[in-house]
Amino acid sequence: MFRRHWKATQERLTQLRTKEDRKKQDAFLEKVYKERLAQQEEEDEDEGEDWDPIEDVLEDSRGSFIGNYQCSFPRWHNHC
Repeated sequence: MFRRHWKATQERLTQLRTKEDRKKQDAFLEKVYKERLAQQEEEDEDEGEDWDPIEDVLEDSRGSFIGNYQCSFPRWHNHC
């Protein structure tokens, strides 16, 4: 009878340890996740001030226009 209760107690303790470990791991992962989100938001705020998508598109179109313009007129320059 004692062995049967001992086995049941051991199984219960094993389950409780597993459950406790899972809770600790979930808490740790949640903490790391929140830290990473905060860090990413800070990076996004820093980038948001420096980068303008409209200016980026205009810069690309200006560069291609100037490149096409330079290549179309002076044919004696062989840089195109």
